[in-house]
Amino acid sequence: MSNNLIVTDSQQLEIASAILDLFELTLGIVTSEAIAGGAVADANVLYFHAGKDLDNGTASKDLIFDGHTYVALPVEMDDVEQKTGGAMNRPSFTIANVESILKTGSDFKTQMEDGAWSSYADGETITSLNFQLDDLVGQRVTRRRTLHKYTGHDANGDAVTPYEFDKQVFIIDRIAAKSAITVQFELASPADIGGLRIPNRQVIGKYCPWVYQGGAVGLTKSACSWGLSQQVQPKGDAEGKYDFYFTKDDEPLVLASFLTGSATAAWKGAYNASHSGGYVTGDYVTHQSTVTTAAAAINSSTTIAITANIGVQVGDTISSVSNSTIGANITVVTVIGTYVKLSSAVTIGANAQVMFTGASLYYRSRAAMPTPIAPIAASNKWKLARIYTIWNNSTAYTIHPSGDLRRNPYVRHDNTIWRCTASHSGGIEPGTDYRVWVRGDVCGKLLESCKIRYQGVVKHIVPSNTNGIPHDDVDTTAMLPFGGFPGSKKFR
Repeated sequence: MSNNLIVTDSQQLEIASAILDLFELTLGIVTSEAIAGGAVADANVLYFHAGKDLDNGTASKDLIFDGHTYVALPVEMDDVEQKTGGAMNRPSFTIANVESILKTGSDFKTQMEDGAWSSYADGETITSLNFQLDDLVGQRVTRRRTLHKYTGHDANGDAVTPYEFDKQVFIIDRIAAKSAITVQFELASPADIGGLRIPNRQVIGKYCPWVYQGGAVGLTKSACSWGLSQQVQPKGDAEGKYDFYFTKDDEPLVLASFLTGSATAAWKGAYNASHSGGYVTGDYVTHQSTVTTAAAAINSSTTIAITANIGVQVGDTISSVSNSTIGANITVVTVIGTYVKLSSAVTIGANAQVMFTGASLYYRSRAAMPTPIAPIAASNKWKLARIYTIWNNSTAYTIHPSGDLRRNPYVRHDNTIWRCTASHSGGIEPGTDYRVWVRGDVCGKLLESCKIRYQGVVKHIVPSNTNGIPHDDVDTTAMLPFGGFPGSKKFR
């Protein structure tokens, strides 16, 4: 119940009662058979709040609001923003690792074992025994905000009138990160779609609301039909189908063995400013972020000035200053504008030449360049590309020292690309431990993300291998799936 009373309360100079965030997690559906058997319509809803110790531990931390008991659970929702124009934001929702909590026992678990619980999703009944975090993708989270004084009962034992602010409803879009303690979800607004009017006001959005690959694996939670493998079939090739994978930033993921050795229709080797004929659209190159630039006179400082857009990146090292070799491993910690922060001090004189050297990165050309332009991340001529290998049980995997998660190892396992998030000596199968592996092939939810998949073109065909090499061009005659982006048929 929402009215002017709680708004008036919140506008006072001092609010005498705490503002509370209450959450409702709707999991699956309540079947008609369950309702016929006595289940209520909201028997598939879990109720919880942020677990604040409002009474210094003297009583139960559960809260009563609007006829429901909200149990205490560590939870946090960030980046919630309301605006009348532009693209809607995508909040993060961090919660205690409910997968382990539900299976080991807690107040939260009792909600799924109280005899009234009923949830049916993806062809099976969801209970506390078989619950998995993947069950939450595509489900609805409602945030309700109220003041503490509007929870519980009054002196006569009657339920307090449940005044509250406007509800906010989100859809769990994907699992962003997971540890032994918490799991972080990325949320999307159910109204985050473009070109609709409800009923007379146009909703402007930039992100696709569908669950990535939800429909492709036989689930009913999404209409996204992008498959797990062999999604692209080149024109004129009746037999060949190829796997396409991309990161959340729409960067192509290519099998590492394709980007090595002799040149092919796609692979051109190390970037060369004198490359014969220049480069054409879709060429892949590797380029080491090695540059030479003048620096101001700085003595024993960890911050130096550089020329803008020269390609220095976090994790690079200084290999020499004015052609003198630097023995110590001085690493670039941050790059902000034209300033570079180093891991330790180095003496640099006026107008000294500083050479930065880093690990090679892969790039794909976005346009024909008869006169080559050096690849850098912030360029409209080049797109960063990532490489993956086939997962090996005995291979040790090490994360990149720069802290740039995108530069960690990618592997393919069970028709899925995974990104390493923690160094380990091997033996941890992707998909079994989110502390070590997370999905690497993630839809960016943009129209561009849809186009590079459904309108994808193969740059080079490798015989007897389905791992694809995506072209930068797209086939605009192919239709985008109508619904994810309403009106997308006219944007080819």
